[in-house]
Amino acid sequence: MTDEKMTITSAVDAYISHLMLSRKPRTAEQAMFVLHPFKRIFGDRARTKTNHSVRICALLRHFDFPEGELKRMAKARPKFIKKPPVSYTQAEIEKFMAAARDHSFEAYAYFLFLWKSGVRDQEAAHATIDDVRDGVLYITAKNGFTPKNSEEREIPLPDDVRRLIAQLDRKPGQLLFPSRYGTVSQTWLRTAKRIAVRAGLDPAKVCLHKWRKTYVTRLLDKGVAPKTVMDLAGHASLNTTLLYASKSRTDQKKAAVLQAFAQ
Repeated sequence: MTDEKMTITSAVDAYISHLMLSRKPRTAEQAMFVLHPFKRIFGDRARTKTNHSVRICALLRHFDFPEGELKRMAKARPKFIKKPPVSYTQAEIEKFMAAARDHSFEAYAYFLFLWKSGVRDQEAAHATIDDVRDGVLYITAKNGFTPKNSEEREIPLPDDVRRLIAQLDRKPGQLLFPSRYGTVSQTWLRTAKRIAVRAGLDPAKVCLHKWRKTYVTRLLDKGVAPKTVMDLAGHASLNTTLLYASKSRTDQKKAAVLQAFAQ
């Protein structure tokens, strides 16, 4: 450890300060939520325990805790079953997009962009006019932002998304979807919840990342090769992409069985 006399409280505070200076605000907030109430590591839910274990290992690694001990802790951490990703249905998409169009042009453009590019919400938040060239969105590292896994990639944009982006009142170098002050917007999730209520959808089941899941699921349903989908989505592992393929195959088998025994 950097300081053998350092208390857990001091270590957590120092680590959070480090995250706030070097990582995205969301990463620091997640770490604060998990590490401050340390006793919650003994919660009942296996998934919660696993998440706590990951955060604690990251904290210890930051202070040069022996790597061998970290690996031992990682092996002992609780396991959980990965559930198939949940995406929006076509009916939900149509209702949401209709309500988004009524809400504002920018909101409609933003959510259509999320759905048909499959980007993460932070990638959308930091995307600029210059990142869209010849109908392709380039996800790259820039000041204050690095893509997850440092994965830079190119994403072809459908014509309707390109047309909407062209209509946005922006200048070169500016963010595609900024706040009213021209900075990175942190309010899109709140906007999504409001639109969901207007559309008659359950706001608790609406989130920004779900559009990304819908994008991946749609591509696989249309027969796009998993490796291609992996590259477009920026997944670190093909196994992540295949989780969506598994859901797609399950849905296809369900439909086949229902059709076979239809009255």
